[in-house]
Amino acid sequence: MTRPVYNTIASAYSTTADSSATILMFCPISAASFFSVSTSTPGAYQAMVTAYDSTKYGISITAPIVSAALLIGQPTTINWSSQIMVGGNVDIYLYNNGGIVQTIATNVANSGAYTWTIPALTPGNDYYIKVISQIDSHINGASGAFSIKAN
Repeated sequence: MTRPVYNTIASAYSTTADSSATILMFCPISAASFFSVSTSTPGAYQAMVTAYDSTKYGISITAPIVSAALLIGQPTTINWSSQIMVGGNVDIYLYNNGGIVQTIATNVANSGAYTWTIPALTPGNDYYIKVISQIDSHINGASGAFSIKAN
């Protein structure tokens, strides 16, 4: 069963779930915590706040791969995944060792893929992509370094 995920500011949240459900509710406590409720009995649930584990709930960038050579003017697909289905939207940025180079896309569906045409940039081998969840910016991931070359 997929896990329903709720972003909530309220101190209480109720929902109906089947007996095998695990419910994850992101909450604003320290901006990096979540409620995790798991039970095999339908009915009232109690939740406990647990520290955020970025290795479990982070985003993994699977493309472009480390050391890839992307060509200016050519489309490439940015792929990402995470161990839980957070849903919502993400922002995608291009970085190099000097910081943010370009906003690739904002407010795009967290579908795991986005096609981007490489713009006219200074060729280099220190570029990387960062995908950040809009539900919680602590849920993010960065690719390894790749190069951008003239076509």
